[in-house]
Amino acid sequence: MKSFFQAGTTTDYDALTVHRSEKVIELEFPGHEGSLFTYLLPQSDNSAWAVACWGDTLDFLLNMDQKAIAANWPFMASLLTAGSEKKFGNGALVRIKAPDNDEMRWGVMTEITGMDVRKNADNLWGFPQLLKAIEIVHQASARLYKELKENEPKGWDQAQKALLERCEGAEESLFFDFGFLQNG
Repeated sequence: MKSFFQAGTTTDYDALTVHRSEKVIELEFPGHEGSLFTYLLPQSDNSAWAVACWGDTLDFLLNMDQKAIAANWPFMASLLTAGSEKKFGNGALVRIKAPDNDEMRWGVMTEITGMDVRKNADNLWGFPQLLKAIEIVHQASARLYKELKENEPKGWDQAQKALLERCEGAEESLFFDFGFLQNG
């Protein structure tokens, strides 16, 4: 799984790209400075997770208590709480097993129910429910990026900083939306 933002991708700016494998559907949304990636992970015939991958960038959280996280990054803490309580509707931060290599990855995710994403992913523009799920994970990831940028974790090594560095200068690409969510 690629990180939710990849700088310098070569995909045509106007072309959504859909890649499929047995376990995952990768959606690439090109932007001015790179591409946003969202993964659809089917859970059943009529449900899936929409995930923006953060890789191992947030592994520092494994050694922190909830109070320290909330004091430093309140939005991240709210996403973690949503994940631990399995309240995925407005986005949640979870650790999932990457379908391509079974490694644990952080992801901002939401759940899509009542539709077969395997069948409909190629025509996602006709499915507002699917677009809203993608918008939820993109906007939550953008907000999480801003929070981490404003208060960078102490002790991060260069590999952990890499995702934020790739996002530098690409904020217009990170903050696009489809218009399904209230901004604010």
